[in-house]
Amino acid sequence: MTGPFARSIEVLRFLDRMASQELEVEIPLENNKRTKVKKEFSPQSEATAAMMRANEGKQDMADIHLKALVRLKILKQGLALTCPECTQASWFGIETLTPNLTCPKCFGEFPFPEGAPPKDSWAYRVAGPFASTGYAKGSYCVAAALHFLDDKIGTRSTWITSWKNSKKRQNSQSYFRVPCSLFAYSVMS
Repeated sequence: MTGPFARSIEVLRFLDRMASQELEVEIPLENNKRTKVKKEFSPQSEATAAMMRANEGKQDMADIHLKALVRLKILKQGLALTCPECTQASWFGIETLTPNLTCPKCFGEFPFPEGAPPKDSWAYRVAGPFASTGYAKGSYCVAAALHFLDDKIGTRSTWITSWKNSKKRQNSQSYFRVPCSLFAYSVMS
């Protein structure tokens, strides 16, 4: 699972900016004006731009990358909608979209804009452990290291968390261990 996000520092930074609510998002205001605010979600255009940077400008690879992040539940897809009462833009997951929505900021209810959903309102948000700040409390570093070990050094690997060895009065403990095979084929003489 490390591949889709650990291969690129751009993706890691993008995920962490969302988790830290430091991602600048452009939102619409009245009178067709727009402003930038820091949010915990990314409009589809920003997510696509981050994937394009991570994939050297290759649109097809960026699309595959974004779909993989959603499929692996690293990102969740939803809509960014503005509450008519408090005028705050908030993210609503697909599973929460109903005819009447509750604003997470002011708790006011407003109808889903069924007739004309806002243009470009699709957005993404980090999910699960990826929503933790500080590069998921260091987990991204571990994932990048695993990717490196698996992709560049070993051919087959697995990881073990909280491993304890108690052999003949020699206790040792490891919080993370990665046994791997260094060669794919054995050489017979």
